Amino acid sequence: MIRLSPPAVTSSILTRHVWLKLVKRYHFGKVVFGIIKTLRKNKKIKGFLIRCNGRFTKKQKAWHKVYRGGTIPLSQQNAWVDDSFISVKMKYGVGSIHININYT
Repeated sequence: MIRLSPPAVTSSILTRHVWLKLVKRYHFGKVVFGIIKTLRKNKKIKGFLIRCNGRFTKKQKAWHKVYRGGTIPLSQQNAWVDDSFISVKMKYGVGSIHININYT
């Protein structure tokens, strides 16, 4: 996992990081939980939402996972929420990662 300083943590950097690791065939759980650990350590982040859809493993059925931490107001217009989405083409199929980060 890359060490990120607090101002450098944005959703677009994190989605690119996930994409790079998954293309290099890193284990999905280690990549996502490393990002969750980084987001929880950062004091400037109030909350996050990570949604993963698709076929990330050899199993025939695609799956959907949601990881949450803190609060993330998606309907308030005055909240500063950083949003990023990326699709990853892998050996067994396509998966998508959507990351929302709520800053203070």
